[in-house]
Amino acid sequence: MELVMDGEVMKENLEQNKLTESWLYSEFKKRNLTQQNVLYAVLSANGNMYVDTYENHIHLPIDEE
Repeated sequence: MELVMDGEVMKENLEQNKLTESWLYSEFKKRNLTQQNVLYAVLSANGNMYVDTYENHIHLPIDEE
């Protein structure tokens, strides 16, 4: 599930999955990031969050679940 796309928080996706923006920001903080650093963030089915920053843009992301 996409949480951030092109730097924009996907509020509907958070709400549909009973997550809050404050939860998302706390996850960023754990990774020493802010929303301004995050290009893309996704929550996988196993509960892990994967983040791509503007500084480390992944050109061909690979899903390894």
